[in-house]
Amino acid sequence: MTTATTPTTNRQNTTETTTDAATPVEAMGKPESELRAVARKKGLTMRELAALMGVSASHLSQVGTGKKPWTPNLREKAMAVLGEVPGQGFVYRQRGEVNSESSYIREQARTMGYTMRELSDRSGVSYSYLTQVARGRRNMGVKVQASIESALGVAARVAPAKLANRQGEVVEGTDSSFIRETARALGITMRELAEKVGVSAGYLSQVSRGHRSMGVKLQARVEAVLGGRAKVASAQCPDIDRQFIWEQMDALNVSQNEVARRAGISSGHLSQIMNGQRSPSAVVIRKLHGALFRRSQDPQRVMPVAMKVLGWKKGERSGMVVHGARGRDGTARGGAVRVGGRVPWGAKVEYAFRAGYDGRGKVSVDHVVAPSCSALLMRPEPTTA
Repeated sequence: MTTATTPTTNRQNTTETTTDAATPVEAMGKPESELRAVARKKGLTMRELAALMGVSASHLSQVGTGKKPWTPNLREKAMAVLGEVPGQGFVYRQRGEVNSESSYIREQARTMGYTMRELSDRSGVSYSYLTQVARGRRNMGVKVQASIESALGVAARVAPAKLANRQGEVVEGTDSSFIRETARALGITMRELAEKVGVSAGYLSQVSRGHRSMGVKLQARVEAVLGGRAKVASAQCPDIDRQFIWEQMDALNVSQNEVARRAGISSGHLSQIMNGQRSPSAVVIRKLHGALFRRSQDPQRVMPVAMKVLGWKKGERSGMVVHGARGRDGTARGGAVRVGGRVPWGAKVEYAFRAGYDGRGKVSVDHVVAPSCSALLMRPEPTTA
């Protein structure tokens, strides 16, 4: 009969380590008998093992815990079913509980878009029991493990796992967060984004910086509003693309003061933005976008009727093509005008609109392609690994 101080084993690792006297037993996870551990590795519960051996489950459990001895008859039956005769000591299913970091099961469920409560519904295991099992505070039975693995499609390991949506690399006061800058490119403030997803602005700000965990449901709502992945990562605050704004002003034949008036901001504020002295907020970017790409209130144009303006970009090259001008009858008056050459093959259209003068002598614009607010920001250069 073996003693109760056998080497501890990890459920995932086959290597054995002896327990340290300075390590409290509570930090080693929940123990189980060697007999139960061997049966579990064979995919058997203690009740199923007892049925195969032809003994009662309670008697076999007492043998496993050392309260009753191994008889020669029981040894033969255990050898026939298990291939070995386990000792009567205790082993630990993992070396430590998952405290600070997330559990492997929780993060595997997150990758599939499940919460732990949804995983418990799918696996038929209670939510509280599942969370304790994932953190190693309770033993995971054979049937429970099979149910969880069936729901996840992968092995259900009791092990720590770093949160997939939390990291400490977003530095306070220097770099902005990825979620904040993605919202800014859409002309949305963090407060407006929080209202759209149904959380507080303070909580969303902490989530975007990795100070708090982002749940699966919240992540799905944020990604739906942003139209892309919601990553918890740092992002450099982009600068305004002033050349693009100047080209758009020239195309519309409006002054900087007129753009400020249409956007509802002061001309001094816009002047500081264009001089690089201030950085526009998401609200200002949205106002500038509306002023530069708004539809004309009076679509009735007088002359020219079909002035077409198209902006393109290909790599580091960019340009604008202006094509016109034709009269109301569709015939050329003084010949067609083409400025800017042709659009190169494979170029990306930045904007396109038809312009003319309305009956009051003001520019009338009908946008064919209206880019998002991100068009006003400098696009970061692609990094080569």
